[in-house]
Amino acid sequence: MRKILLVPSVLILLIVVSCADSSQQGRGTLENPILVYTATDLNNVRNNANLHYRQMADIDLDTYENWNPIGTYDVPFRGTYDGNGFSISNMSITIGAEDLDNPVGLFGFVQGNSPPAFSDAKLSQITLIDAQIIPNGDRRDISDPFQGDIGLLAGKIEDTIIEDCTVLNGTINAENHIRVGGIVGEIGQ
Repeated sequence: MRKILLVPSVLILLIVVSCADSSQQGRGTLENPILVYTATDLNNVRNNANLHYRQMADIDLDTYENWNPIGTYDVPFRGTYDGNGFSISNMSITIGAEDLDNPVGLFGFVQGNSPPAFSDAKLSQITLIDAQIIPNGDRRDISDPFQGDIGLLAGKIEDTIIEDCTVLNGTINAENHIRVGGIVGEIGQ
């Protein structure tokens, strides 16, 4: 009499594969956002800056020695990010004063579509814990004093909704910088 053990092994393999792919759920729409579970998932938000995201777990960014902000003037973040009540901790950004040609924060530049204003871009229910931004160098040596928007949540926003976001124990060392904020560095049009 033979015993067949192949079927249970295949079933276990399928379950493992299915669980490993759980962070890729979602289509990026408002109704079916991409789910963010890990620091790597959060870092990948920058690769599809027009989509919609929902955080599904607390995220620790201590493995990113120098966080690269999501969204630049060339490729702004134009989607939504729902922190869903979870936290993002230990974000650290150190940037040279000469490199402040893009806004600096967890999100660099967030820009909604206009018109209609506030039609897409939204940051909500995001809690930053122990975040720090340390510009390295003196702003007075830079030829354009209007560069350098620095905020822990976002460096600069335009036509964007910020809703129910919190920063706990955040630090910005920004002597001689002109637009700095604990949540947002500059709100523009």
